[in-house]
Amino acid sequence: MPDRSLLFFYGLAFAAVIYFIVKFRKDITKKDGLINIASYLVIAIAIILLLNSDLSVTGILIAMFSFLAAGFIFLCVAIFLKDVYSTKKYTLTAIKRIKTENSINFKGMPEFKSGIFCYKKTWYAICSPSLNLLEIGVNAFDSQPEFGKKFTVRTLSKRAITFIPEVIPDKINDDTELFGQLVIFCEISERNQIMVENYIEAIKNSSATPWLISVPDKTP
Repeated sequence: MPDRSLLFFYGLAFAAVIYFIVKFRKDITKKDGLINIASYLVIAIAIILLLNSDLSVTGILIAMFSFLAAGFIFLCVAIFLKDVYSTKKYTLTAIKRIKTENSINFKGMPEFKSGIFCYKKTWYAICSPSLNLLEIGVNAFDSQPEFGKKFTVRTLSKRAITFIPEVIPDKINDDTELFGQLVIFCEISERNQIMVENYIEAIKNSSATPWLISVPDKTP
C-alpha cells in the first residue's frame, strides 16, 4: 500500500501546480505564481519530514514554530531588499535618461512597469528655502507620505532624506517649505519649474551639489 505521507505530498503538489497554472492566465506577472508554488512545495516537504521524524508532538510544534519564524524573518529581509533594489533601479534609470537624452519631461519623470521586484514609485520634490535646498527623488520604501510620520526619499543626487511631512499652508511664497509630488510642485509657480529645470541640468552635468537652489532673483 502506498505511503500515506507520499500520497499527501503528491496530492498537495499536484493541486498547487494545477491551481497556479490556471492562475497564470489571469496574473500579469507569472513569477508571482512560481514563487507561490515553490512556497507551497517547501511547506509540504517540511510537513512530510516532520511527520516521518521521531519527534514528539511538542518537538514537532517547536520545529514548525521555528520554521514559521524563520520564514517570517526571511520575508522581512526579502521585502527590505526589494525596496532597496526597486529604489536603486528607479533613480539610476532616471539619472541615465537625464544624462543621455537631449530633453526630458521633468513633470512626468521616467515611468516603469511594476514587477515582482520593482514597484511603481512616485516622484517628489523637497524644497527648503531656509536651507537653500531642492531635492527630487522617489519614496525609498513602498509607502505613501503621511502628515506627522517619518518619510524617506531617495534622491537623484543619491542621497537619502528622512523627514516628517507637514501640512502645506494656504498662502505660499518663496520662503515656504514645500514637499509634494513633483508634478504638483512644478505647477505651483514658474519659479518652482525653473528650479526643477536647473536641478535636472545640474544632475546632467554631474554637479557635486545639485541640491543647492539655483534660480534668478526675479521670477514670476
